[in-house]
Amino acid sequence: EELVEIKKGDKESEFNATKKLFGIIDKLTPDVIIGYNSENFDFNFLVVRAEKCGYDINQVVKTLSLDDKLIRRNNANLKIGGKSEKYTQTLMFGYNIIDTQHAVRRAKAINSEIEKTNLKYISKFCDVAPQNRVYIKGDNISKTYESVDKYSFNEINGKYHKITPTNPLKEGDIEVDGKFIVFKYLMDDLYETNLIDDQFNQANFLINKILPTTFSKV
Repeated sequence: EELVEIKKGDKESEFNATKKLFGIIDKLTPDVIIGYNSENFDFNFLVVRAEKCGYDINQVVKTLSLDDKLIRRNNANLKIGGKSEKYTQTLMFGYNIIDTQHAVRRAKAINSEIEKTNLKYISKFCDVAPQNRVYIKGDNISKTYESVDKYSFNEINGKYHKITPTNPLKEGDIEVDGKFIVFKYLMDDLYETNLIDDQFNQANFLINKILPTTFSKV
């Protein structure tokens, strides 16, 4: 478990962090790479940020082919219930890249009890959210990470608040900084993604073992 820090405005540190990410993938060579909303956000973010930093993402990508390439294929088909929609698919030779939210969306199409498909909602719906789950609004993540303030953090329920003269460290809490809170938030995201994938993609994975096709196509 490691939080790789990218210095704000430092293109070199961002390049090195992205290179380290794909270096870890190359070292582990997993059969499956899973994410949550990763096709809409994560992989697109990596590609766009590489462009803004002045390099091609394939300068750092390593695959199981001599021709190392990460391909973003437009107009891939995603079947949701009786409908089909287009999305941009990420391809890396030798790896099955799975966006678990796709499986949740398919489940929602046939289960009216599922109201939304975002990670926080579906984790609560499936009762896999940790008791001490940390939540941060999207537009507050960087602010919290960069904050010089100290926070009162409850290890049991995951609640926290900024320590001030009028709102001091709460009894039973520990004093932490913003980086600690963001790290916990990100680790909870990964934890929930893994459990949700187990619930919504396990059947597809088992079916794929008897079908002559890639996991991402099941």
